Amino acid sequence: MRRSAAILALVLGCGEAPVAYPADCMGLEYEEALACGEARFWEAHTEHYEAREETYALLGSILEQVPEGVDDVALGRLYFRRAALGIALAIEHGVDRTANVVPDLEAAIRLDPGEAKYPPWLDSMELVIAFGTGERERFETVSERIDANVARYPVGNALSITGTMTGFPLESGLPQRALAMLEAWECTEDWCRENTERAPYSQPGLAVHFADAYARVGDTEGAREYFEAALSAEGAAHWPYRGWVESVLADLDGYVGRYTELGAEGSAIPLVYANGPQGCTLCHGTH
Repeated sequence: MRRSAAILALVLGCGEAPVAYPADCMGLEYEEALACGEARFWEAHTEHYEAREETYALLGSILEQVPEGVDDVALGRLYFRRAALGIALAIEHGVDRTANVVPDLEAAIRLDPGEAKYPPWLDSMELVIAFGTGERERFETVSERIDANVARYPVGNALSITGTMTGFPLESGLPQRALAMLEAWECTEDWCRENTERAPYSQPGLAVHFADAYARVGDTEGAREYFEAALSAEGAAHWPYRGWVESVLADLDGYVGRYTELGAEGSAIPLVYANGPQGCTLCHGTH
């Protein structure tokens, strides 16, 4: 692919600004097209929500053009990004782009088998699919491999999959396992200690992640502790979901009751925050 003259390396002061790519990422060399797709993903994921469908299609165009063997790590990452965007479109916009999610995650794992972050995302999807289709053996197989995949990168992977695990019936044991996993979780890297550019509200959002896990198993006081922590976390004063948490705390018994009334057999998949309209933007959104 030819190098586009539209690529500009701008210098401001004594530092170099990020490369400015063409809006459609076209006309670029393969490596630059992958980097452009990565940039467009984060723009749509964190700020320009209205561009998510367009960006999903754009990532597909890039994936169709870039062959394997150029930079398989970056190519695998872009498959992973499209999978994440497909999930975001489904849960936050009601736009079904889920057909490619599992194939994209499988492609990411195949292209970059050393990346430990990808398998729990595939586990999450396969759990939901197997549960929905009644494939009990598949559901059990995936359930059994969760711990091993989380152990490859505990600080990140525990957070990636526990939001999904909490949604299944209590009789599956997954909500209880999720809470145990979170109670054993340790923040061992800088990104989980403070808000970041890609997760501008990770600190209050992370507290909600824990709160919802406690609520799911009927632990009202545990949920209260973390919902209150969300309101005092870094960035919470300007957090778009502050009002939602305040309303939850105003009727916490009702919030927890949505879960406890399901009994042991009821599914909470539609109720857990991770599968709701704030599943991604709770931490990653800017507005």
